[in-house]
Amino acid sequence: MVQVFALDDERFMKANKRDQEYFQRLLERIKLIRTSAKMYLY
Repeated sequence: MVQVFALDDERFMKANKRDQEYFQRLLERIKLIRTSAKMYLY
């Protein structure tokens, strides 16, 4: 499954509860990707 995130600065600055959940999922996904990238680089 492919999940795509787009960063919308205006939406981020005016975040409501639903948007906050969206950005929280995005942050968790970025952390996971960075962690797995570190495993492959070292």
